[in-house]
Amino acid sequence: MSRCKNAMNNDNYAQLNKGIQANVLEKIRDNELTMRSNTYFAIKLAAFIVVVVALLTALTLLFSFILFSIRASGEASLIGFGSHGFALFIGLFPWKLLFLNIALILLCGLLLRSFRFGYKTPVSFLFLGIVLIAVFFGLGIDEGTSFHDRLLRRADNHRLPFFNDLYEGVRVPPPQSQGVYRGTIVGIEGNVLTVNVDNPLGIGTTTSLHVIFPDDQATSSVKIGDRIFIAGEPAVNGEIHASGIRNAGDMPLRQQDQ
Repeated sequence: MSRCKNAMNNDNYAQLNKGIQANVLEKIRDNELTMRSNTYFAIKLAAFIVVVVALLTALTLLFSFILFSIRASGEASLIGFGSHGFALFIGLFPWKLLFLNIALILLCGLLLRSFRFGYKTPVSFLFLGIVLIAVFFGLGIDEGTSFHDRLLRRADNHRLPFFNDLYEGVRVPPPQSQGVYRGTIVGIEGNVLTVNVDNPLGIGTTTSLHVIFPDDQATSSVKIGDRIFIAGEPAVNGEIHASGIRNAGDMPLRQQDQ
């Protein structure tokens, strides 16, 4: 009995297979299916790899630039000014670049998903892998190389096609209307700092202001040459009555300032 069933199953399978073959051949004859050579699939695979590598490179460089812009501008220090500083940091964060990076991650994930390897990999693992690649190599580019610093210097001389405004934007300080100033200390006398404050409306220009603190303690941790953020009342008659101070890091100097 079992032999009979096996024979019937084999017959059914053979008939089904013949039917599929006949259907495929008929579609080929009717030009509904086109035969492709191995060269075609090799070119298609190579193009797929090139596109995926290009997307991974773009999102990695974009992520590294986001890290660079935060580091070079020193804007993370604004969080030290409390809720007001945190809100200002959120407002200055390059959200458009982050959303663009997310879009590139999704596009890269969808392309990989269409490939056999990506199709067999869980979606969460696939996108997590892409994010980890961007974070790992993005951190490496920002902290381990001078890639973005060199491009920033080229932007200072207006020799960076397409991305000149993007890099020049790194040097733009917070709006002074928010009660936060960024500048470089050029003099210290007791509780008064003389600071060349960056001008948001004229990149590369500064205004010398006297920053007055309630006592000497606030100025004891800084020295001449430090870049700082200052929280305080709007400047009046060349003076700022400050309520807080934070280190702004070391932004790469312009060649003309070196």
